[in-house]
Amino acid sequence: MGNSKQKIDEPFESDRHFIDATSWFDLQEKIRFTSYTGRKSNLENYSFLPTTIMEIINGTIPVFAQWNYRILCHPVSRDIPLNRLRVVDEFHTRLPYGRKYDEQAYTRAARFQLNPKDSDRWYRGFNSPSFTLLDALMSEIPGKDNYQGNLIDDAFDLPAHTIDPKKKGQKLNAALYHRLFQVQAKDAMGQSRQHRGYADENLFMAMTTQSKVAGMKLTTCKGPPKRRTCQTESQKFSYAIPLELIYLTPLNRWNPYDLEYKGDERLPHGKTVLQGGRNGGKTPDKAYNGTNSKKYYQTPSTFFSGLEVSSDAADTTKNNVGVLDKNDTVRITQASGVRIFLPEIKGVGILRQRYPIMPVHGEGSPVWKELEAVKDLLMNSQTYFYMYREPLAGSGVVPTEPPERPITLRMQYAMKTPQVRTLMKSL
Repeated sequence: MGNSKQKIDEPFESDRHFIDATSWFDLQEKIRFTSYTGRKSNLENYSFLPTTIMEIINGTIPVFAQWNYRILCHPVSRDIPLNRLRVVDEFHTRLPYGRKYDEQAYTRAARFQLNPKDSDRWYRGFNSPSFTLLDALMSEIPGKDNYQGNLIDDAFDLPAHTIDPKKKGQKLNAALYHRLFQVQAKDAMGQSRQHRGYADENLFMAMTTQSKVAGMKLTTCKGPPKRRTCQTESQKFSYAIPLELIYLTPLNRWNPYDLEYKGDERLPHGKTVLQGGRNGGKTPDKAYNGTNSKKYYQTPSTFFSGLEVSSDAADTTKNNVGVLDKNDTVRITQASGVRIFLPEIKGVGILRQRYPIMPVHGEGSPVWKELEAVKDLLMNSQTYFYMYREPLAGSGVVPTEPPERPITLRMQYAMKTPQVRTLMKSL
């Protein structure tokens, strides 16, 4: 909470972006201008972070709160087999390119679903568990009280209990992200389970005592009018939406050339990597002088048999760069950080590291549910044939190949240090 003239509290560390404004008010004015004019800053450092009124003091003084966000990573405590994931079938990204469903997984456009059950098998219908695999993963992640947080939500004198079958009967640690809980009494509808996000199944919440988080109060009273007893409940929450699963590999630390890592690229030692106009060239005067947090190239190019996969204009990764080792020898390397796809590895193929599982805005609405049902009806017509009011017309012949697509060919980059030979001519 705070006034709109306060200096912006940068929400998290980023190599590429920051909030380009002097105050929250300045940020809102920039967002208003770009919305009004249809323009944008090419640096893309404006964030749409609204201000909200949390309470009115004495009926006259508004208390404002400023929305903020952060992107965080959490190391999960268990392995997640790849068969727990499947591609979300989105026609609008498949149809323009004539992609088959199975091909979608090998593109950047793919989104994935996490199997509700921790099972190799995917089930149809309404037999999904209340406490899903995603619930189990998110319940490891703390809110603003961090990993030591342990808070009980006992609003309305009904403490929230976990629905984790492994913790049956235990009170919910509301400091960890969750979306469902149950109480020990049924409501007017005969239900004892409650959903934090109501119809939004992708919203997770965690209680907090963090002083910078704006909270809300609720006063409830019991008893007859002349002997009513009242109590005030105060709670604070943060919200989370799962974005993606990232699979790490030993390449992050593998350093067979023993290249020197010089730390943060903004610090003096880290800056020496680029000092003197070095740009990752293949010659001693242009090769990076070691590596740093932003120029993290230490995997030998010969480890891969292919180039970067499905590159994009916004990517900052280069295919092959030269890096000086501790003996000033140029080593040809490729990036060692996280990618969407690793370049092809001989005998292994192309591996995907990042699996987006984030929702899109319309999910959960009645229109979206109806659209998804129609999609299943069309794409799985044999399974749901009994649902049709009339038999499907046509020959029943399903095309096996999409129309021909254009193919782009390009030359391979050099993956080995070039041999320099000096030609001498005798006079």
